[in-house]
Parts: sequence; structure tokens; C-alpha cells
Amino acid sequence: MKLEEEVLGKYEPIKERLIAYGFLEAEDGSLTIEKPLLNGLFQAEITVTPQKKTEGRIMDLDAGEEYINYRIESNVGSFVTEVREAYRSLLEEIREYAYREKMYLSDQANRIDSYINKRYQVSAEFPWEDKTGAVYRNSANQKWFALFMQIPKKRIDAGEEPINIVNVKLPEPTVKHLLKKKGYYPAYHMNKTTWITLILDGSLSDEEVKERIDASYEGIAESSSWIVPANPKYYDIVKEFDTYPVAEWKQSSDIALNDIVYMYVGAPYSALLYRCKAVEVNIPYDFDNGQVRMKYVMKLEILNRYPKDAYPFEMLKKAGIRAVRGPRRITDKQIEKIFGTQTGKEG
Repeated sequence: MKLEEEVLGKYEPIKERLIAYGFLEAEDGSLTIEKPLLNGLFQAEITVTPQKKTEGRIMDLDAGEEYINYRIESNVGSFVTEVREAYRSLLEEIREYAYREKMYLSDQANRIDSYINKRYQVSAEFPWEDKTGAVYRNSANQKWFALFMQIPKKRIDAGEEPINIVNVKLPEPTVKHLLKKKGYYPAYHMNKTTWITLILDGSLSDEEVKERIDASYEGIAESSSWIVPANPKYYDIVKEFDTYPVAEWKQSSDIALNDIVYMYVGAPYSALLYRCKAVEVNIPYDFDNGQVRMKYVMKLEILNRYPKDAYPFEMLKKAGIRAVRGPRRITDKQIEKIFGTQTGKEG
């Protein structure tokens, strides 16, 4: 392994810092610096290519030629060791000033990370202790739109080497189509119907990966719709909404910020009475009265009130909803069958 790779392999250069350190930019976009070693006996010439690869050589100024003995690991004499360590110290100094540690193993994964940071203003979160997996969330609703992982390649394909992958969420027809193409795999450790794995080893172009990332973000950005039951025996939500436009309600772990919540109120109403939006979620709340236990609540803002006899349970049954025993997703088609629109805003 070359010394440059040994010292800088897990780091990436930052152009502005390289220039501040003293690197000069050439017409082809490469950055170069020349620094004396061992009191001017040698000169290190270091170049960072437009592809962010760091290359270097040491010139013997007396001989007027490149000095290569330090590259031979078996050369352990005091003089060659002195040259090697001087060069190492210079590389480490430049690293501390103008490089940053890479987030991921593959260069492509690091480029995609930079793209996500810049485009969506979000950074990776590491929910697991080993930090081999990172999630990226939509900042508006906190839903994942990308999951980066480092795994042995053999878990998805032939090969033993470690690789970086990214899981994205896409429409089911798109997933089925993409699985026929090189570089795409059934979602690793995710729902294989609507998630898909992309390998980040250059098999796919950066532009294609970005396209899938964008599609995942846009899909996740859309709010989900839910039906949530309310039992008047335990809490009078009707009185609450008659008094306040926002109510706290037991948090369902899957309801996210800005999701739409249709409130089904049980007997004596047994009907959909409210259309709400989750304006705040995952609020710590310690409550247990023996009948209801809550660790977290959400705040629901009322958007629409429905007449008490407008959308009874029979209307839900016609839309394929046979019971409302807990929070459950409701599809656009079901909403349209119940309300005659895809939003339920009427009423």
C-alpha cells in the first residue's frame, strides 16, 4: 500500500482548505504543492486530482531524479526511514489541515452523502452502535428516505469484499422493473415490496443513484392518511374539539409529522367525525390509569368537522374497512369511496 493511501485513504480532500494550505490549481482542475524535506535535500510534490485522488513523489534535488527507495517496505535503513517518516509527517499535517474523514467505504457512497447533505439539508443519523448503517430522514415528517449500509457483498451477490449499499423507497411497479437491471437488488433487511437496494460500487452512475434518491424523498414527503379510533367511555374527544382546535392524543409509532388522521368516534356516534393533521409527534407523556397507558402523545389539529350522521360505520364497511380497533392506514381509494373525494375535505 502506498504511503499516500495509508495516511489519506480514509479521508477526502476539501478544495478550499487545500488552497488555503498552499496548493495551486492547474487548468485541468488538479491541485499541486511542493514542500521541502530534510532541510531541502529532498522535495515532496503532492497532487490532488479532480477525482480527489492524492498522488505524490519525492525528488532528490542533488541527483535531479525521483527518490523511490522509501516506497520499498523492505528498506529499513536509518536514512530511508528518516525520509519516509518526514514524508509521512507532511502528509499527516496536510490531512489535519485540509482533509476530512470519509463517511463511507466507497467513494460513490461519500459523493451521494454529499449530494443529500447539499440538496436536502439533512445529515446521516447512526441509530446502531456499530455505525455501519446510517439513515436519512425527511426533515418535515422524520420519515426515512434512504438507508446506507456497509455489508459483505456475499449477502446480496457473489463476492467477499465489504461494500456500501443504499436502500430507497419507490412505487411497487418501479421496484419490479428495476430489479431486472444490473446494480439493483431485493431490499436488504427492508420491505421488499416498496424498498430496493442499490449497490454503491460504480455499477450505477451517480446520476442514476441521485434520481432514485430524489424519487424516494419525494414519495416519502407525501403524507400518509390514517383512521384512529376514539372511545368516549375513556375520553370525550367531542368535548375536547368543541373547546380547542388542537388536542393531544395517544401516539401511534407509525404516524408521522403532517400525516392526516381521520378520527372515528365510537358509540353513541359510531362515525367519522373529524379530519385532523398531526402537527407534533412523539411527545414524551407518562400516563397509566389502568385502562389506558401512554408513553408518547401527538398533537392533532382539526381540519374538518363532519355531521354526526354523515359518515357512519356502514360507509367505512363499503370502503372495505371492517373494524377500527386501532390506528390503521387508509388509502386514497378508500377515502374516495367514503367521501366521494380523495381528500375528505367535504363536510
